[in-house]
Amino acid sequence: MDETGSIVKEGKFENIKDGIDGFFSGFAVTEVVMESTGFWWAVYEMLEARGYKVILAHLRADLIPESYIPTKHESTETCQAQSKPS
Repeated sequence: MDETGSIVKEGKFENIKDGIDGFFSGFAVTEVVMESTGFWWAVYEMLEARGYKVILAHLRADLIPESYIPTKHESTETCQAQSKPS
């Protein structure tokens, strides 16, 4: 998505180095938004290692609300508590 909200590229790729590199080839992007699926850690880490600012989002909304990104040492209970409204 660009600054105006138009989708620049949308699709799926294998969560391996070649899949990521192929999907992002030809784009001069620095920020990436990805859906927080059940298996997001591996892709998140690969993107971050390539210098992208990664925004983890819950895409069941009209906007892109940013999700909390837990550390590797936090429990599921801690993450669930972070996501509950005050």
